[in-house]
Amino acid sequence: MSLSIEAVNHKGEKKMKLSFPYNIELVNRVKAIPGTSWSRTHAAWLLPYTKEAYKAALLIFPALIKDKPVVKPIEDVADTVAQFLPGGHHIPKDDMCVLWIKGNRYYVYIRPNETYVQFIKALPRVFFSKKDYAWIIQRDEKTLSLLKSFFQEKIITRRTPKSSVNRVIAEDTLLIEQKVTGELTLLFNFHKTHVDFVQRLPYPRWNSVECYWTVPYSESILADIKKHFETYHFKIEYTVEKDVHKKPVGFQPKFRECPVEYQEKLIIKRYSQSTAKTYLGCFKEFINYYADLGLNEITEGHIKQYLLYLVEERGISTSYQNQMINAIKFYYEQVLGEERKFYYIDRPFKEQKLPVVLSIEEVQKIISHIDNLKHKCMILTMYSGGLRISELLHLKLADIDSNRMLIHIKNAKGQKDRMTLLSEKLLVYLREYFKVYRPKDYLFEGQQGEEYAARSVQKIFNRACIKAGIKKKATLHTLRHSFATHLLEAGTDLRYIQSLLGHASSKTTEIYTHITRKGMENIKSPLDHLNLE
Repeated sequence: MSLSIEAVNHKGEKKMKLSFPYNIELVNRVKAIPGTSWSRTHAAWLLPYTKEAYKAALLIFPALIKDKPVVKPIEDVADTVAQFLPGGHHIPKDDMCVLWIKGNRYYVYIRPNETYVQFIKALPRVFFSKKDYAWIIQRDEKTLSLLKSFFQEKIITRRTPKSSVNRVIAEDTLLIEQKVTGELTLLFNFHKTHVDFVQRLPYPRWNSVECYWTVPYSESILADIKKHFETYHFKIEYTVEKDVHKKPVGFQPKFRECPVEYQEKLIIKRYSQSTAKTYLGCFKEFINYYADLGLNEITEGHIKQYLLYLVEERGISTSYQNQMINAIKFYYEQVLGEERKFYYIDRPFKEQKLPVVLSIEEVQKIISHIDNLKHKCMILTMYSGGLRISELLHLKLADIDSNRMLIHIKNAKGQKDRMTLLSEKLLVYLREYFKVYRPKDYLFEGQQGEEYAARSVQKIFNRACIKAGIKKKATLHTLRHSFATHLLEAGTDLRYIQSLLGHASSKTTEIYTHITRKGMENIKSPLDHLNLE
């Protein structure tokens, strides 16, 4: 068997097929690549179709690199160093390397040399910073051992002074510390998924010196953090700062949760999970803005001052401003049962923006760039029936009515059920999908049979848009807008479109009359009547 790597389709998913002559040491190193498995069908190792997995394969098999200098194994490379470092007293000698440890990153300074630049580039999660004129690498024990093996006694290690974060943390480890100031510090290796999650928590702050995130402490926030990282099988180390119960000078009260009565009222009035989550998040931000005041001490003047702060300093959107007003009003009027005095809070004018719409050709391009069968079926289903993302994720097997060619949408926005279209072409794909994946409850299930994650579907769509060369600012909801517009252009009555989309008011559906090309193809611009040379 010769050494080779190629793209293959395995169970409806794109993989990298890696073949090489049997060697127990090489087999163990390949098995260590996350997501790798042995395929009897292909008689080869299958790796995830990702840049990370490909780079890991190149480190094991440098001969796979084509038309580029081959990266030699660490033990075979000469130990002279390579790269330029500005800044007087930090400049290494020609055969030396300076390694700064700053937070959860390594800053590698070496003088220019093609061989060693190729070695640095082959390391995982590395990029060159023109600002620091250094190679910046994600900090972990494996990378450090590679660097030390490569440079041996030629490496000089230094740390950022007065840094409280001097630990090398593993790829799957999260360090949480409860501070005396009533905050939590979070330290983990960079990954966009986890950073996006932290940024959605209340009042997150990034400490660029110590390289960790800070969020307010509360039991519910801590539980959310643990739940997220445990989903990704992280090892969580939780510590409490010494004398955490002693209030230091300038101590701020810990983060306040929403009153229990607020949460109970949302449940009693049967607000949707999405709306309830929005209201709770908004109201928590509001009451913690006035953390030194009791809820009964907050006046209408305080509310107006807070809204002014949101608009002038934080530059929030009009929709978020309206959500904040509704969340505050809900507490005083629905929970406390007070008079409707807070209805007189000024509301912003609603922005009259037209939604982004894809052409039929652009939708075709996007779908053609999705290889995975399950992923393709999800996008096809959303476009076929004009579904919202929450409606797609809540679909059950019994909701697909193949006899009447309809999709039954249950308990959608506004607690309403409706029927929408099931395309004949979609049904062909769904039947093939069912044979391969055999879902049990939800039509589209996660790895453990749970409801599929909305962010994962959005990422699938974003990747397909990039591959298809779509320049429009399209989201999953754009498919719903495109569905309605294409129906209108095909001559479908607006009342039927309203019913298919589940709009309570026809005015909501009428926005698509401002987007459609129907009727405009016969109208010529006055410019067309000019005789231009």
